[in-house]
Amino acid sequence: MRAVLIMSALVAAAMAGEVSRGDQPIALAGADGSALTTFTKSWALLIGVSQYRHQQKLDGVAEDLPAVQQALESQGFGVVVVRDPESASLDWSVKDFIGRHGTDPSARLVIYYAGHGTVKDGAGYLLTVDTPASVDDPGFIAHAFAIEDLRTRVNQARARHVLVACDACFSGSLFKVRDALPPVVAAATRDPVRVFLTAGSAKETVPDQSVFRRSFVEALTTTRADSDGDGFVLGTELVPYVRKRVLDAAARRGESQTPQFKWLPGSETDPMGDLVFRAGATDPAAQQASLPALPAAPAGRAAIYAAAEKLETTEGADLPARWNAWSAVVRAAPADQNDWSTRDDKIQARAQRILTEITPAMDALTRAKSLATAEALTADENATKRQRIQAWTAVQKYWDVPDEGLSSEERQLVIVLEPRLAAMALPLAGRERIVRERREQLAREQAEREQAERDRVAQIERERQATLAREQAERERLALIERERIERERLAQEQAERNRLASVEQARRDQERQEAQARERERRTQELFKAPWAAKRGEDQYGTWADLKVGSVVQRMRWIKPGNFQMGSDEGAAHERPVHLVTLSGFWLGESEVTQELWEKVMDANPSKNSSSSRPVERISWDDCQGFFTRLNQQVVGLHATFPTEAQWEYACRAGSTEDVVKDLDALAWYDANAGGETHRIKKKKVNAWGLFDMQGNIWELCGDWLGDYLAGAVTDPTGPASGSSRVLRGGGWNGEARGCRAANRNGELPGYRGHDVGLRLAVPVQAGP
Repeated sequence: MRAVLIMSALVAAAMAGEVSRGDQPIALAGADGSALTTFTKSWALLIGVSQYRHQQKLDGVAEDLPAVQQALESQGFGVVVVRDPESASLDWSVKDFIGRHGTDPSARLVIYYAGHGTVKDGAGYLLTVDTPASVDDPGFIAHAFAIEDLRTRVNQARARHVLVACDACFSGSLFKVRDALPPVVAAATRDPVRVFLTAGSAKETVPDQSVFRRSFVEALTTTRADSDGDGFVLGTELVPYVRKRVLDAAARRGESQTPQFKWLPGSETDPMGDLVFRAGATDPAAQQASLPALPAAPAGRAAIYAAAEKLETTEGADLPARWNAWSAVVRAAPADQNDWSTRDDKIQARAQRILTEITPAMDALTRAKSLATAEALTADENATKRQRIQAWTAVQKYWDVPDEGLSSEERQLVIVLEPRLAAMALPLAGRERIVRERREQLAREQAEREQAERDRVAQIERERQATLAREQAERERLALIERERIERERLAQEQAERNRLASVEQARRDQERQEAQARERERRTQELFKAPWAAKRGEDQYGTWADLKVGSVVQRMRWIKPGNFQMGSDEGAAHERPVHLVTLSGFWLGESEVTQELWEKVMDANPSKNSSSSRPVERISWDDCQGFFTRLNQQVVGLHATFPTEAQWEYACRAGSTEDVVKDLDALAWYDANAGGETHRIKKKKVNAWGLFDMQGNIWELCGDWLGDYLAGAVTDPTGPASGSSRVLRGGGWNGEARGCRAANRNGELPGYRGHDVGLRLAVPVQAGP
């Protein structure tokens, strides 16, 4: 198998830097000059993850991205590069890329990922720098990027052609049945298509030095993939070329690596299209053949070189033969490198690379042969004692290797070998020395920890004594201040009493006026929040409630009194600023999120992934909710249910608090640390101060506003921007981090987006009263 937050301004700047290339229309014509197809835009998103925190690092990715970028730029693509993203940053980068460049039906897009991939419960995932090491870790799903989510993003694009190439190994439902390739016809390039291609299947290993990347670049920059020689590389040529190159390279390594692919139309009603690229420059081998001949190496050396290269292309060549051939290449090189030709430089570098690659396998083969020989001589009655001693001495030599140099099977075998060799007075001294050194190191570390603990305790005692001295000095200072305060109070008492008596009468008159105003406000408020739609009403410790009833399903609503609060946060993201004063009229708000039971009662269907009548409904879009409100308002007389505004939602979430972060989040919310990878029944966590459940966590809650920047200055009953591309989501979800549950945190999605962590909460304005 194979984290840095990318701020939107930086990505936008990277995209803006390629406008002259990616936004340049490209027309492709056949050999006879007839028009093949035209693309108004060509954009690529390259994602490379190498500096993993919990997985093996992939240094080769740093070499892959520039090569792929250069190949795509040669095809006229503008390229956006994202390196080492965290999970949230990767999702944002893909969404932003699709939103910026995927809206044009005549555009073509490429998304290329290089990094680790894995499978959990039959689903494929791409791993970001902050993905946990184990798929069983509770935070795995929240910090990995599902290939199905990538497919959803790709399907949101209106671009004609989209190629997704993943230099990683994983499988999943997307690749369980591979489609046959579409017919190779030029007309198919005018029809929409989405092609997914991965470097290998589940549980296979992709080498850090990527054959997949080299094959992909070759297909775009040379004529090798242009099987019919028409000057174009179609998807039906690119995929088989990359697949065969990767399969052949894996066979030579003695490993298994099987690229996976999937062909999808633009939509269910579209015909199946095909990708198209210009064929690259003439094949480098053909170019080399046309150059003047160079002086040949000495005949003996040339023969050794040729023999090694021929053996490397021979199917089924065994490991010792390859080792001997390439070792001979190294020995054949002139002793003085000043005498090396360019040919010598290249083949010696190749020899060193191949010998480095096969050395572990050769060492394992040598160990296996030495042990097999010793066992055979031990069982042979005709073998001499000297032969057996020599054979087991060879086993001692080749098996005296640290565990890091052995395979898992060899580590199990050496456990049995060590006592056998020791009984023959042939101990594995190197391994014993490593064990002894590790014990000594552990003892030293333990002694250092104990000394550090003694030093820490002594430092704590010194600090305690210093604290006691400071406390005594502070008590004396406070005693002096208190004496001075008492004296000042005594001197001021007479004046204070006179002032008090003078203000009593004024206070009495003010109190009477305020009580009259309060009685009038209460009278008007009672008139305002009368609810003709309510099946039942009452009061409790949280205030006034009213039950909205649809058939047998009851949704309790809470009256949220008028008031004002400071909206936003100076500590969060840029779009949470500026903090500004918001004044709101009273409104009704659902005590809990809309359940699957209520949705199904109104809509006669339940789209949720985690199906349960008492769980919140999810996998619904902002657009879907419009139909829900229409039906609900038709079924309940006098009801005008809708989304809460973003300001109403934050006002209710804060519930009178000025804090953005909840101190005991586990008691109030389901999120990635405690949700177990799914939604939960409503009302299982504590209510907030206004009697509202699950305002944070469980699912993201849709609001009525478009997502946009806050206005500076105080506002009254704001409803957000007049237009936009994304609708506001608030509250965080079961698969999100704790910071996503902050009261001021903002998120957004396209109006048509359906996520398994997106739902809603009802709001009813006071206009729904009498």
